[in-house]
Amino acid sequence: MSDLGFWGYTGIVAGLVLMLAVCLFSIVFSYSTDETSAKGQLGSHGKRPEESAPDTKHAA
Repeated sequence: MSDLGFWGYTGIVAGLVLMLAVCLFSIVFSYSTDETSAKGQLGSHGKRPEESAPDTKHAA
């Protein structure tokens, strides 16, 4: 493994950092929506059940 040299180790470290960055970006992007990006809150799902329209049907 000593045959890799400087550029080999640099490439491995850069690849690991890039994979971690893509993973974190995809997690953040998958949890954000148009509604939450305007409010700056993660995990919001819009209307609450008590705020829903009165004509909607709910299971018993």
